Amino acid sequence: MPNTEQLKDRVALVTGASREIGGAIARELAARGAAVAVNYRTSAELAAKVVTSIEETGGRAIAVGGDVTDETQTAQIVARTEEQLGPIDILVLNTTGYSTHLRGPFLDLGVDDLVDNMAAQARAVLRPVKAVAPGMAERGRGAIVFISDSFARTQLVGTIGHGLTKAPMESAMKHLALELGPHGVRVNTVIPGATRSPNLLVSAKGQHDGKLEPVIQATPLRKIGEPQDVANAVALLAGDETSHVTGAFLPVSGGFLLL
Repeated sequence: MPNTEQLKDRVALVTGASREIGGAIARELAARGAAVAVNYRTSAELAAKVVTSIEETGGRAIAVGGDVTDETQTAQIVARTEEQLGPIDILVLNTTGYSTHLRGPFLDLGVDDLVDNMAAQARAVLRPVKAVAPGMAERGRGAIVFISDSFARTQLVGTIGHGLTKAPMESAMKHLALELGPHGVRVNTVIPGATRSPNLLVSAKGQHDGKLEPVIQATPLRKIGEPQDVANAVALLAGDETSHVTGAFLPVSGGFLLL
């Protein structure tokens, strides 16, 4: 069972935390003792529900609106988090620039759309790191966790939008782990496989419309993941149990990355 004191006195900022995976991550970090800033861009109502669910179980959380692809808004998100909760010890980069209209084979997609999406993802990851990492380095500790995508490493027709969005960020993570390590800041990546969410057209009961069947059949465990599976992995990498782990990639894909 997770240690509810594991992250006591830590402050976490989770970007894109109003929905399935981000919300599960925020709740799990709070369950382990962290005070959590639940970042959202447009879904204020959903973010408020995540905060309420944390507070109802005795945790501490705030909702912080803002677009992390924008430098000024990112600075405001970090400032508000630290004013209300304290210096940020844990940064989880869950926001994605990926857009559902970029699903499909390369020949059916616009190059400018793909490139713009790559740039949006880069900003969504690098701006928060740029804003938070100096304080972590000054204090001599910190944990940064990227959320990647299985299709950055495993290819199926129609998933180039996924792959181009996340693969460059996996490279960035390795560079950041190398540079920030001497300052006591660990940088790791969780790689989910297909995980239940409306974007995957999966219901709360795990039912789907058939489009996921090839992925499920290609997954050794023959099932899609749950947001909580990803949250558990993030909490592990954020805590002291993995204090000697940096630059690592942790697949949470049911074995899909074995392909």
